[in-house]
Amino acid sequence: MRMISVKDFGAVGDGTTDDTAALNAAFSQTGRSIYLPAGSYLHGQLDPPVCAQIIGESEYDAILTPMAGVSTGLTIPGGEHYPSKLASFKIDGNNTLGATGLFLGQSAGLDPLASSVQMDGVRVLNFTGTGAIGVRVGNLLKSTVRKLTAESNTLNLLLEKVTDLLPTTVHFDSCVFNEAETQGAKLIDGWNILFTNCDFESSREEGTLLLPSAGGHLEQIIFDSCWWEHNHAAGTTAHQFVAGDGTARGGAVIHTSLRNPRFSTDQNSAKAVRMNGPAVQGFVITNPRVYSAVSGAISIENGAFGEINEWQAIGGMVFDDVVHDVLNKCASRGFAGFRSWSPTLAALGSGVASSSISTADYRLEGATTVLQLDFSVVLAAPGTPSAITATLPTGLTPAQPTICYGFVTEDSGSGPAYSPGILAPYTDGMLYARKADNSPFTAGATVNFRGVAIYEN
Repeated sequence: MRMISVKDFGAVGDGTTDDTAALNAAFSQTGRSIYLPAGSYLHGQLDPPVCAQIIGESEYDAILTPMAGVSTGLTIPGGEHYPSKLASFKIDGNNTLGATGLFLGQSAGLDPLASSVQMDGVRVLNFTGTGAIGVRVGNLLKSTVRKLTAESNTLNLLLEKVTDLLPTTVHFDSCVFNEAETQGAKLIDGWNILFTNCDFESSREEGTLLLPSAGGHLEQIIFDSCWWEHNHAAGTTAHQFVAGDGTARGGAVIHTSLRNPRFSTDQNSAKAVRMNGPAVQGFVITNPRVYSAVSGAISIENGAFGEINEWQAIGGMVFDDVVHDVLNKCASRGFAGFRSWSPTLAALGSGVASSSISTADYRLEGATTVLQLDFSVVLAAPGTPSAITATLPTGLTPAQPTICYGFVTEDSGSGPAYSPGILAPYTDGMLYARKADNSPFTAGATVNFRGVAIYEN
């Protein structure tokens, strides 16, 4: 079946003629494929299309241009008939104020009224003003969005349910979300959402924000090989990827994974990742790269918990760039299956005036022991010990000396100083906690050490 051009229905595409009627006539052709030639098609509020496809000449030259007063540039509500494929055109909201550019899954009903869309090479830009959104995803499922560019909108991408059906099983591939006035992407609701090879860049606030409604769900939200750069600009205390707001969000759940994420940071830019609050449950970060490492590049706080795998291979940062507070259950390996032990602490070349242990847990994984230790000691004076020792769990000594990493906070009375640490299990049944540069601790200082050791028994 051949494609029908919108010009067959009288569309002009000169940027000044009102093409609303022509576009509505074309998009009302049930089951037909509609072609959008190069041109700028000025239009008012369009009816929901029922054609099978809308295919443009290119994402740069075939342009839908909503007039002032339009609330949504193009809406795909679902139902029995709607375009299942959108490709190669642009929606430019330069004339609008507070509008949404593209609404995928606007239906207020349940499946089978939800939309299922394949999209490739669509650009949505310049939707600004209070409440404006570039692309909103509502009751959408079993959909693939490839090479979407959402840029220069108040909010580039919003995932939020319309009624009871979450955005479900949606794949964003090779998309760009940049230069938003707020977030590059904000996720409120979603289930099984996958982003691969996407770029979140140069937004005034977070590149990505996961913030469910009270009691809501963001389940299986996965980012694979994505890049975050220059978000939050010079907000040096902010983070480019944020999950949660430090509260329980009324029992909400955030399950998210970042696989091979890349973050461009420096001393004058926002940090990388913040997992914040008890709603963030069981996150997984695997093989992160944080370029131009900054202190606290990754922060886990207020009861968030999960695991950071392959952190020993992190490029451009050391493990002390992971900051976590006392409520966090584990910042480096999964918490499930751990058992506690009671190590005895001592200081080489000095004494210990007092000590406390926040965490001393270990887990067996076959012949491997995974051990996490978090303690504080007040060193006796005089003496400048080179290491603080802790006894290993009985019978679980390494087959050979092993070096793993942690981080050190040392306070000699003038405030805490942070430095990378080494946590080394030895065949003598002892753990040696020291600074990575082997410099001694200060006599009388309060030392906090947090680290993880992984070794073969």
